[in-house]
Amino acid sequence: EMRERVGTLLSEHPPSARAAIDSLPVVTTFHALGVRLLREFHEAMNLRRQFVIYDRSDSQKAVKAAIEKASYDPKEFEPRKILSMISRAKGDAMTPLEYKDAANSYLEQVVGEVWDYYEEKLASEHALDFDDLLAKTLRLLKNNQTIREQLQQRYKYIHVDEYQDTNRVQFSIVELLTGEENNVCVVGDIDQNIYSWRGADIKNVLQFERHFPNTETVLLEENYRSTKTIIAASNDVIKKNQNRVDKTVFTNNQDGERIKLYAAMSGGHEASYIAGEAKKLIAEGAAPSNIAVL
Repeated sequence: EMRERVGTLLSEHPPSARAAIDSLPVVTTFHALGVRLLREFHEAMNLRRQFVIYDRSDSQKAVKAAIEKASYDPKEFEPRKILSMISRAKGDAMTPLEYKDAANSYLEQVVGEVWDYYEEKLASEHALDFDDLLAKTLRLLKNNQTIREQLQQRYKYIHVDEYQDTNRVQFSIVELLTGEENNVCVVGDIDQNIYSWRGADIKNVLQFERHFPNTETVLLEENYRSTKTIIAASNDVIKKNQNRVDKTVFTNNQDGERIKLYAAMSGGHEASYIAGEAKKLIAEGAAPSNIAVL
């Protein structure tokens, strides 16, 4: 969708200005960029050009096999949990060896052993998992100066959206692609950091000015979606957070309805209350598709 929007905006330029637009900007996710670069420079990474990409289900099966190969019981060590721990470690730019050296619990020692067998399985299938698409891209940029400088020349201006959701590997990829020119713009809101459970690191936002000197910060404090009541309540809750960039969100929308809080006695009572509220709204003319339960 973003690629289409960029294309539409550029097509609105007059013909004289369009002469400078030889091709559309690269608009991509981090993972898709990783696939693009690893296929282009596959020889430098000792990969097949058409490597296999494991989805989560493939990875889970491979981890289960790795647990068994390491002589552990998949019923005792759940493959999904082991995979999640490996994934988190890859997102923190760790290698299996570094992980084992840092292990300070029996579970982490098991994960380190299983990880080795998991990597063997990936290599035998000429496969990468989702986390490898980033981790190996980072290794490519770190270890090959010629390729790194070539890509820094190619991508002279870098923009990252939802920056508060980036992990350590993604931050390092941005830092290496940016190089010395520091032509980087990021958009993010530390108060919307909801992916810490899968490795998103809020320090990427909090320490941005330290990593990229001469930064200009622009606060976008006007909200266009919510009512004044909701904004006032959210500001009151969010201001208690300790690690944040101080800002006060406002809106020119109406006050709107007051927020209701319902304390249910049980899950059944909660479901019944929600169904009743939805029924009431529909009877008043609300479209069912406009009702959301989070």
